[in-house]
Amino acid sequence: MRFIYNMDFLISALVFLSLLLFHFYNQKKLDNIRSRIFQTFIFVGIFDIIFDILCTLLISAENPEYVGITELTLILLYLMQLFVPYIYLCYVKSLRVDSERQTKRIIHVWMIPTA
Repeated sequence: MRFIYNMDFLISALVFLSLLLFHFYNQKKLDNIRSRIFQTFIFVGIFDIIFDILCTLLISAENPEYVGITELTLILLYLMQLFVPYIYLCYVKSLRVDSERQTKRIIHVWMIPTA
């Protein structure tokens, strides 16, 4: 019996983030730390979903020749899974009414547990 993974939510999340990125680039935006962190959050989210889809397709193929590629994409997926909460935390911290210097310091401190 072959297991079929449902990727509908991944594809819909990828479409949603792509539309959000398209809308973000079409708006006038300030070049501040908040917009840069939000842009990074969208990119990390998109890459996380792409690697999740790739891992799903490679694992579902059940081909022993794809073991090396599957391991590499799984490692990249796990790295993206580590960065998503960190970038989200950075974005939430950037929304506070702190100075940009203080925000950068907090971001650098929270980088240590992620690493």
